[in-house]
Amino acid sequence: MYQSVNLGVINVHVPLLQGIELAGKHGFQGIQLPPDAVEEAGKEKVGEALKKYGMAYAGFNLPGAYKDPDGAEFQKGGELLKRQAELASSLGCKGCCMWIIPSHETMTYEQQFEFMAQRLSAYGKILKDFGIALGLEFIGPEGARKGKPYEFVHNIPQMLELCQAVGTGTCGLLLDAHHCYAAGHDMKEIYNLKKEQIVLVHVNDAMPGIPREETKDSPRCLPGESGVIDIATFMDALKTIGYEGPVEAEPFSQKLEAMSDPDAILDVVKGSMDRIWPKA
Repeated sequence: MYQSVNLGVINVHVPLLQGIELAGKHGFQGIQLPPDAVEEAGKEKVGEALKKYGMAYAGFNLPGAYKDPDGAEFQKGGELLKRQAELASSLGCKGCCMWIIPSHETMTYEQQFEFMAQRLSAYGKILKDFGIALGLEFIGPEGARKGKPYEFVHNIPQMLELCQAVGTGTCGLLLDAHHCYAAGHDMKEIYNLKKEQIVLVHVNDAMPGIPREETKDSPRCLPGESGVIDIATFMDALKTIGYEGPVEAEPFSQKLEAMSDPDAILDVVKGSMDRIWPKA
């Protein structure tokens, strides 16, 4: 596994080529890149920058049209995804991910499961044609589904079942430590996963002094910052099962939001990643 970065979620907002340079100089081995930003910056220039700093194109987000209820935008979304996947794969990208909302206003669990499996299967097949896996993230906090008419997928077993139903053989987890904690998982459960079941990993920590059942999606802490989440077991499990993909901090951190200097932010994030990283 390797340390990657998603600049937007850590409050670093700079032009794409500058972002690659900053991330590379701070020692990150991969980076999330929106395909439209890659096109704007120029594919050749982006490829040269990635090569210069020895960085991988760690992934991008799935277009949201897969969940369009009446399907009017679904076809357009598929056409967009084909263009994005072709571009990303030409630069070595192997993963495309999306979070799944854990509730619905009108669909029962079973109805939404069938709907999502069909829609995600169509997009997953497009990605598979370009050698890109689809990663799905469950949202763990109870507050994200409490009071909603119908609950949906919100833990590891349920998401693995949906990945299986997608049916491409290339759909797996976007595994987020905060969502695992909020969903009530013991981090030792990660030892039971197979490396092929994970496409991307997010690391972070939970806010201190808040009962797990009252944990919200945001804010969070930097990985290892509060000690609420058993990140040592989480990371050791990933190492033990042989996970080889990107690991990124997604802290939604008030501390980072108060900072403005990109170099200082990257220093803080890289330091937190190094501290939780398993020893060789």
